[in-house]
Amino acid sequence: MAKGTPTPWPYTLIRLLFQFTLKVFYGTIVVSNAHFIPETGKPCIVCANHSNSLTDALLLVTSVPSNA
Repeated sequence: MAKGTPTPWPYTLIRLLFQFTLKVFYGTIVVSNAHFIPETGKPCIVCANHSNSLTDALLLVTSVPSNA
């Protein structure tokens, strides 16, 4: 397994804030096909296709595994 740089603490703090916000507004979020995200160090394009692009940014930050 490739080793990446450690996650900065501000990113972790923002991610926790986003997770709390999404939990309040949406309750349960189901992530499909997360196993397709490659290991650390391999490039990947992740995009969301919804009408509300502001919510998509929150969902992508909180849904992509932190070890990827």
